[in-house]
Order: sequence, then structure tokens, then C-alpha cells
Amino acid sequence: MAMAVTTVVLIGALATSLLFLRPRTATFTYAPNTDQNWSNPTNWDPAYPGTKIPEGEAVVLYGPTQLHFEELQVEGELTIEREGNLSGPNTRIRVLPGGIIRNRGELQAKEITVEGAFENAFGASLSTSRLSTTDQSITLIQPSASVRVEGELRNQGTFRNFGQIWADTLSDPQGRLSLNGSGKLKAGRQARK
Repeated sequence: MAMAVTTVVLIGALATSLLFLRPRTATFTYAPNTDQNWSNPTNWDPAYPGTKIPEGEAVVLYGPTQLHFEELQVEGELTIEREGNLSGPNTRIRVLPGGIIRNRGELQAKEITVEGAFENAFGASLSTSRLSTTDQSITLIQPSASVRVEGELRNQGTFRNFGQIWADTLSDPQGRLSLNGSGKLKAGRQARK
């Protein structure tokens, strides 16, 4: 029995890992040379990727990055490294089907919609006023990672939490939010304290 459970856990972990692997055609690297503005071409190598990361392309952020536009769309890959900080308090971030965000640093946005995949890695933090996931999405919050939603967390996809989540309101109509291991969830305005 124990071997069957271990096998199922290993197969599940392998399937999740394979989901996060994507073939790349181009990688754009952000390292703030002039300022912290995403839209400044001098901060990018080899070129400025724009406000939509297409399928097959990857963007990697090192250092603090400010978003000064309405929406960032991720159909490819966006990785925020440990020293990275992506801040867009007035920006919506939309992870399209097939897209993925790997947050290893800090991410702040007005609203985040996950239709693809989102990983908040070990020790990373996410802060937003609204986090919503759609039917086919997968969201993974690693141990020691935190998610703070100063509004609604609406889950319709698969949401695996090993870290800590604080949300003013929680909606999980299909019941696919799982608290694994040491995962914690605090909902309601009192949870912020």
C-alpha cells in the first residue's frame, strides 16, 4: 500500500514538473541598466519584448522592474528570479493558456488571472488585489512562499498550496484548492492581522 501511494505521489510530481517545461525560441533578459522601467529598451538583452510574451518566448527578470501599462500577457514564460521584483500596482497580469509565470522573487500586480500555469517558488511572495484561476489552470505555491490577496481569491482550476495564503474572500466553487503538508490558508479581513 505504501509503495502504491509513493508511486502515485512520484507520478503526480513528474507530471507537474513536465507541465512547467516548455520549448523556447527566444529568451529576453531584463537587468536594470538605466532605470527600473519594463518599457525602457536599454534594460533588455537582446531586445525589448513588449507587453505580450508570445508562446515559445521566455522573459527572465533580474532586479527591480516597474510596470507602467495596463496589461501584461504571458503566453510563453515569465521568470522572476530571486533578486527580481516585478511591481505593477495598476497593471493586470494575464497568464494565457500554455503560458507560465515562475515567481522566485517578488510579484505585485493589481490583478492576476491564471489560465495557464503559475508557480510561486520557495520563499517567493505575491501580492495582488484579485487572483483568479480558470478551469484548466494549475497554480502551485511552494513551501515558505506567500500569497496575499487584498480582495478575492477565486479558484476554478487546480490550486496546490504548500505555503501561506491570506485572502479577504475565497471562492472555490469546484473545491480544487488543496492545502498540502504545512500549507495554510487564512480568509477574511481579520486574516491580514
